[in-house]
Amino acid sequence: MKPKLSMFQYFILPITAIQHCWNDNTRASLLAYLACWDMFLHLIWYWVGGYFSSHDSLLRQTSIDELTISYVNHGVLISLGTAAFALMILSYIMSLVFLRLRAKTKLWAFIQTTYIGICFIYYSFIMQYFGENTIITGLNFLSGIVMCVLLFNRRIMGWALFIGILLFILISFNRKLNWLTFDSLYQQYYWQQYWFWILTYVYFTMAKILLTTVAVYKIVYLMNQQQNKIHQLSQRDALTGIYNRRSVYGYLGYIWQAETTTMGVTMIYMDLDHFKSINDDYSHEVGDLTLMTVTQVVLATLGGRGVFGRMGGEEFVVVLPDETLAAGMVIAEELRLAVASQPIVPKYHPAFHVTSSFGVASLLCATGDRLSTESELREFTANPYGDFDIQALLGHSSAKPTSFEDYMKVHVFDNPILPDKVQHLLSMANTGLHTAKANGRNRVENGGFMVV
Repeated sequence: MKPKLSMFQYFILPITAIQHCWNDNTRASLLAYLACWDMFLHLIWYWVGGYFSSHDSLLRQTSIDELTISYVNHGVLISLGTAAFALMILSYIMSLVFLRLRAKTKLWAFIQTTYIGICFIYYSFIMQYFGENTIITGLNFLSGIVMCVLLFNRRIMGWALFIGILLFILISFNRKLNWLTFDSLYQQYYWQQYWFWILTYVYFTMAKILLTTVAVYKIVYLMNQQQNKIHQLSQRDALTGIYNRRSVYGYLGYIWQAETTTMGVTMIYMDLDHFKSINDDYSHEVGDLTLMTVTQVVLATLGGRGVFGRMGGEEFVVVLPDETLAAGMVIAEELRLAVASQPIVPKYHPAFHVTSSFGVASLLCATGDRLSTESELREFTANPYGDFDIQALLGHSSAKPTSFEDYMKVHVFDNPILPDKVQHLLSMANTGLHTAKANGRNRVENGGFMVV
């Protein structure tokens, strides 16, 4: 059974939903929810204006013939307040309906377009009563378009823009041609001289600016969160949660380009022994359990040293900046012992142990100054698009990345291409791994080193 929601939980449901999921349904729900709050702000003013127009003599003026003239048309206020209240209730209902509708269907598009049309009809009356050339009209029109651009798909946004522009043109012409007549909201000879109308314009303007600013900030914040989450997921292996092959290559490119290392880099290539037999004898689920268990053991043994990533299948890599070949051999031996001593405990099968083989290779810097030369850096960061340097235009080519995360964000659309020396280092570590397998597995072998 689904848990019952309290009244408060139902009230903030659109906000709660968009925190967990950013899709067409939650965006449409958020737009309706914001419209609900906008109508609430309108209702406050209608209530204040209606109350004082009926009870306060300050909103009335006594003319020479003793007739009382009100600055505010009480009947118009009641009509606008009723419309705002109905649209507020409708907007809240729509914010819940949009969460449950199946997205991108004809019914979904029809309901959204109809709802936007109703909203624009209300705002067209606002334009009529406050004037189409006032700041209130401009802010309502502009904020509505901004919200539609950020939250609705292009087709519905296009219809909304068309409806809004059409209504704006019709109301503007109606002022001149008098197709439709409306009662005046205020006495035209007095409203500019009275403090109530000044405060009215200030209230409507500041409330709309505040609501739109908060809404845009929240939307941009959620979009950045989603982008960062996608960026993080693109760097991680789906099964084990560690860096994937692309991120390992990216990290090698980062330490090469950013010159974060002076001694060089040591690489450990790791492969689980007879892993295929685990999948065949047990199941692929047990194979996945084995990979996850080994990952946790390696991470715990490394203790934050270097970068650990999965190259694919049962192959892993540990990148150790500023570590010697001898230190890499010691760390690889620690990993081998830790993996061999850790039991794999499947749910429906007896426990077993798995062994692993390692190849270690190093790229050493002879000068102790920097890993790459100026010419190699220029070759590695060369622009593939010719003379038009898009990286320089974006400000990325001259400044070195400050962190690996920044580097990956800058090169998020790049295919990882390693310099020849780093590619050779991978090949040397892989050669050491094959030597370990050829010599009986469950051992660490030296793949050699090279000096640059």
